Amino acid sequence: MHTTQTVLASLLMVAVVSAQAEPATSARAQVDRLAAEWQAAQNTYRQALETVQASEAWKAAAAAKDRTEMRALTDAVQKPDAAAFGARALAAAQTFTGDDQMLLLLWAANECGDKQTVETAVGRVIESHLKSPLLGDLLENAMALDGADVAPDRPSDWGSLLADLSRPRESGPQLHVHDRTHLELSFDYNLGASTEDAA
Repeated sequence: MHTTQTVLASLLMVAVVSAQAEPATSARAQVDRLAAEWQAAQNTYRQALETVQASEAWKAAAAAKDRTEMRALTDAVQKPDAAAFGARALAAAQTFTGDDQMLLLLWAANECGDKQTVETAVGRVIESHLKSPLLGDLLENAMALDGADVAPDRPSDWGSLLADLSRPRESGPQLHVHDRTHLELSFDYNLGASTEDAA
């Protein structure tokens, strides 16, 4: 009886430690929840704007072409807190590693639109995830990342920077499409030390 109790207690301890070591939900589930809540917040904001624009005060300001009053009416509608959503995503990302972490960093960088969140998320991607197969999801949003201060200023440079840092270094010609603003095809050849010296 004593042996049975000891075994059960040990199994219970292992289960408790495992539960503490693993995140409560998967990275994908956390991304989906954040995305759903963010979408709901945006829907609420749009509905509030529509209510304001249907009000008598708005109609009067519009008829008088009083842009100052119209702006004041719309500014009074509380926008979704992008920074707060971004902070939640970044905090959740810290509980994961690898591509699970990358999922949350991508959501923070691509969806929130908060400059500080974007800078932090992209900085972490550059630091730890340049070989991730998910990197293309960030490159596709280079235009939205233009405001971040962790890389070159031009949106086109985002694609070039991250693509150059992440591409494999195997020998032979390679074909690259650098960004979405123009088509640029280039072939890179690994000439080798002897060829370079001869040149």
